[in-house]
Amino acid sequence: MANVRREYREIQGRKFFKIYVAPGCLAEALEVLDRLKKFVRIGEVIVEHEAD
Repeated sequence: MANVRREYREIQGRKFFKIYVAPGCLAEALEVLDRLKKFVRIGEVIVEHEAD
């Protein structure tokens, strides 16, 4: 469903990790991230779409 990349970008002291999500699985991936917030610190989620 999703692939978390090991590399990250640091912007103003915050770390942003890239997660690649399979087509059609975005809603489910966002739900999983929301549930994970109970166990790990997840701040901001930014959705970017790559060009085909």
